[in-house]
Amino acid sequence: MAFIDYEDRIKVLVRLGELFRQTDWLTIHEEVNHQNSWFTPQSVDMAIKSWGQTLTKKKILQWLSPYPKIKDKSEVKTILVIMAGNLPLVGLHDLISVFISGNYLQAKLSSKDSILIPEIINRLSEEFPQLPDHMDFSIQLSHNSHQAIIATGSNLTITTLREKYSLIPGLFRGNRHSIAILSGTEDSQTLDNLAMDILSYYGLGCRNASYLLIPEESILTAIQYRLNKSRVLTIHPGYLNSINQQRAILTMNKLPFINGNKILMTESSLLGSAMGVLHYGIYNNLNEVKSFIQTNQNQIQCLIGQTKEIEHIIPFGEAQYPELWDYADGKDTLKFLQDLDQS
Repeated sequence: MAFIDYEDRIKVLVRLGELFRQTDWLTIHEEVNHQNSWFTPQSVDMAIKSWGQTLTKKKILQWLSPYPKIKDKSEVKTILVIMAGNLPLVGLHDLISVFISGNYLQAKLSSKDSILIPEIINRLSEEFPQLPDHMDFSIQLSHNSHQAIIATGSNLTITTLREKYSLIPGLFRGNRHSIAILSGTEDSQTLDNLAMDILSYYGLGCRNASYLLIPEESILTAIQYRLNKSRVLTIHPGYLNSINQQRAILTMNKLPFINGNKILMTESSLLGSAMGVLHYGIYNNLNEVKSFIQTNQNQIQCLIGQTKEIEHIIPFGEAQYPELWDYADGKDTLKFLQDLDQS
């Protein structure tokens, strides 16, 4: 097995970013959409654009700088990575993390997303023939020997996996949700950016805003208007069916809601919401916002807004463009991989 050395692994990631930034580099949209109807060409292109923005040499080196021990790896370990399939390329960060750490990737792909990532690696392998020596892909769980596991899934799935792989080091990620915090002074452009955070990928990602914190209910009219005008979503029958179903459920249960053709909005204390539904809560002051965040911190993926008094807040419109160091669930993947050499 001929592994690529550390400096050349960086070159692989830089080249991947260059390819992502090329127009029409990936030409398998129809095949991908046939496998998973939620992976529309629009959604795939958005994922590629996001990765193209973050996989630059400057950002890659910035990402790697806190982990100097990775370049001096003493032993190659096999890392089982169980990937989610809710968004296009959602497992790519784990792949490049295991790759750059000098370990061997045993990827269990989601049956909903088993085409994109292998195709990208195949294309890269044309320029870097040793790349396939670093990884293996399957849609079935492998029974090979693994030294560690990284897994993403529902809370129930993660509980099961923790028990199954309790004898090896593990990094596990469950359900998370993102909150948008509004002041009531947002202009139309800002609300259009919020629409991106809410509607991109049909709301299927943990970085999608599924909950709004607002100072008064009256601002929901302006938000709904911008959501209805948004062109973020392509028409998808499954999404429209979900809205119709949720509208019927809310009506049957006599729960008040704001009716829209792109999304329904209803007041709730639950951060997570059904597809096509946006939950919201009303706050009186910033201390209540901070208290809400503190209470729900273990369920929160992102905080979105422009309130400078809130730490780690992401500007409207940027939730779907994370940097390499924006780790899912706040769990540092590279540190986990680096620390394996000490275990």
